[in-house]
Amino acid sequence: MALRSDLQLTDTGLPDPAGSGTLVGDAVGEAIAAAPVWEKQVLELHLAWMAMAPASDAAAAAVAWAEDRLRVFLLTWDPFEWRPQRGAAFATSARRPDGAGLVLYLPLWRVLALAEGEMNGVAAVLGQMGESVLAVAADQRSSIVDGDYAAGVQAGVRPALLSRIPDLPQREVPAVSVVGDGWQPIQFDALEDLGQDEFGPADLERTPVRFSDQGDGVAGCPGCTGQAVDFPDGLKDAQEAICGPHRAEALQITTARLEAAKASNPPGWEALLDAGQRLLEPHLPNGLGPRLVAAASVEEPTRAELVEHAALVVGAAQLMAGLPDADTALGGRLAPVRPWLERLAPVLAAQGMTDEAAVVGPAAAELLIAPSSADVAAAAAAAAGAAAPPKPQPFRREVRVGRNAPCPCGSGKKYKFCHGL
Repeated sequence: MALRSDLQLTDTGLPDPAGSGTLVGDAVGEAIAAAPVWEKQVLELHLAWMAMAPASDAAAAAVAWAEDRLRVFLLTWDPFEWRPQRGAAFATSARRPDGAGLVLYLPLWRVLALAEGEMNGVAAVLGQMGESVLAVAADQRSSIVDGDYAAGVQAGVRPALLSRIPDLPQREVPAVSVVGDGWQPIQFDALEDLGQDEFGPADLERTPVRFSDQGDGVAGCPGCTGQAVDFPDGLKDAQEAICGPHRAEALQITTARLEAAKASNPPGWEALLDAGQRLLEPHLPNGLGPRLVAAASVEEPTRAELVEHAALVVGAAQLMAGLPDADTALGGRLAPVRPWLERLAPVLAAQGMTDEAAVVGPAAAELLIAPSSADVAAAAAAAAGAAAPPKPQPFRREVRVGRNAPCPCGSGKKYKFCHGL
């Protein structure tokens, strides 16, 4: 499904929750409409399907087991959005202190694109993805419980949880509700899950930390009071309360666990550390950063690509309008975009696309927020005002890819879940 520019950028693409019907509760609609897209946050949702006639009692029990363990999250930010061929959703087995689980993560803007902005469409998209997770997990139950499933997926000997997304839903659209207190900051659990989906598991011990030293007897110190502390987020949150001796012990435990995790999967661990660093950096919502960089990297864009690039820049400028420091948001990792922004309007004008050039020039200047901005706008206006060449013939794509056909990029995903977004 093609991603409409008004959904992906303008007004953050968030639908009005009114008229959401019975499939999506008011709390879900309100949470999505109020999504903090400029922050890195996660919203947990619960999916509840009506019972489906099972093929056998054993099959019903396996699906029920998977459904009980499924947790679904919407993301305002994808920590690995810069990786090529990122899909519309990510799912893996989760290792938690309370046992094996299943997690499904979906970037909010991708869900809205697939749902075409309709709240009940969101429920349908979530249900379709969830069906695949349940079907695969039911078949792979023993491997998930034993803890070797994620490694098997990375090695190519186990099917991925999202490898059976049906063309048409096999079950009723699930009812969707919010879990907990709404949007929350992304924590290490989410980074680890998403890193495991992309790079395979890193063997990070997650058992709660129990201190062995006696400590200084400080009242607020969890070590001095004999309390176990969740790792790593709980230990991080308790840092200020931990006494000196227990802080030294916590550092030793943390160092040992992190070194073991790095040794188990060096590429995955380095990517996870980089994701942790990105967690502290500014970001552009809706996957805008990598999409701008990808557009800037096209050396000889077709006419259709130029139309898409123009819509992308105009939408980006609309989204970023009014930011106190748009230069910071567009800086750093987006430095390669700047020369492209300066060139785009003149290129459009040279192709006879004067209308597009006229709107892209000011939009590019808005994004650049630099001394050359006025020059960019002036050059675009001059190019658009020049004598227009004969009106070009309408552009038609030579090849159309079906939504359910394999993506021509070679990722192995369906087009609608890959570059069809």
